[in-house]
Amino acid sequence: MNVVYSGKIPETDAEKAIRRKLKLPVKKALVYYKDVKDSASVIDVEQYEVTEKYDITDFWCTLRIKLADGTERNIHSSYLSEMQKSTFIADMEKQIES
Repeated sequence: MNVVYSGKIPETDAEKAIRRKLKLPVKKALVYYKDVKDSASVIDVEQYEVTEKYDITDFWCTLRIKLADGTERNIHSSYLSEMQKSTFIADMEKQIES
């Protein structure tokens, strides 16, 4: 059985350690963008768990996230990490235009 972590600001050292390993922020709650073209589509991540691990060259994995609206999604840990950046929407718009 996988460990389920909170999407809110981590409180324990163990929660902070897993976030650092996944390159997720430790000083803010996690968010998910339902539409990468719309900054208003942001929704809070209620919880997440690691479902698959890959150690090819760098640690990354597949996460199962539960969102504040009750939906669940699988997402690559690197992509969720990118979503936490303040420039995420602008970065996606540049990629779409290219």
